[in-house]
Amino acid sequence: MSFKVVNTIHLPGLDFGEKLLEPLDATLVNGFWRTEDELISNAADADAVICTGPLQPFTRRVLGVLSRCRIVASFGAAYDRIDLEAATECSTVVTNTPDYCIDELSGRAIALMLALGYKLFQVQGNMKLISALGQVVKTFTLIQYAVGGAGSKKIALRRFYS
Repeated sequence: MSFKVVNTIHLPGLDFGEKLLEPLDATLVNGFWRTEDELISNAADADAVICTGPLQPFTRRVLGVLSRCRIVASFGAAYDRIDLEAATECSTVVTNTPDYCIDELSGRAIALMLALGYKLFQVQGNMKLISALGQVVKTFTLIQYAVGGAGSKKIALRRFYS
């Protein structure tokens, strides 16, 4: 019996483990589908689906059509567009990767907070005008404020404790 794994977020040049599936008599079908209709058309006979939870709508309608599918694996941390109640009713396991891109996201979040605090975007965009008029853009110093992150403990604390 052959298994079909459908990768709904294929990006050229990335290895999604096709060689790992060969000894399991499984084939990997790659594509980039974002709508309910596209997912149904291309993954209806899948035994497993690789997706990204925040991008694609794995709704009750989609999961109901994927009658052979036993796992929907999101390679990102989020799974907010996957209907977990419907997946449970369909006996479909939903997985995610909770530590996906924590370092990248936490670093960029801190960089963005600093850039906004120091008004780097405003200063860069108005540099010629500021120097011509001799104006000073008021910014802040880090000692004045407590900088924090909200949303995910792992992401918010990663840069401060690593």
